[in-house]
Amino acid sequence: PADEPLLAELYAEFFGAFAGFVEVLDFSGLEWGDLDMEKVADSLPAFCRLKELNLTNNEITEIGAGFLAEEIGACKNLRKLFLTQNDVQPGLEGSERLIEEWAKAKKDEFWLLMNYPPHSEYVRRMIGLE
Repeated sequence: PADEPLLAELYAEFFGAFAGFVEVLDFSGLEWGDLDMEKVADSLPAFCRLKELNLTNNEITEIGAGFLAEEIGACKNLRKLFLTQNDVQPGLEGSERLIEEWAKAKKDEFWLLMNYPPHSEYVRRMIGLE
C-alpha cells in the first residue's frame, strides 16, 4: 500500500521512543525459542536504560544464549538477566559465551541466572524439602 513507508517510519519512531525509556522487560513464560532470542538480542542495544531482562520459563537453548551473548556488551545498564527454566546449561558453548561476555562487561555474576542454585528456597520447595 501507498502508506507503507509512512507506517514503517511511525513504527520506527515509536519503537525508538519506547525502547529509550524501558528499564525492565519481562518476557517470561511466552514459549519463545532461539529464533525469538535472535530478534530480542538484535533489539537489545536500543534499550539503553534496560536494567533487567526476564526470559524465564521459555524454550531457549544454547543457541539463544549465544545470540544474547553477542549483545551483552552493548547493554551498558543491564544488571539482571534471568534465564531459569530454559534449556540453557552451564558448561555448553552458548552459556559459556554468555558468562564470558557478562564478566567482560563487568556485570555482577550473581545476577546472571541460568539455573536455580541447589540450595535455593524454590528448589527446596519443588523437591519437597520445605
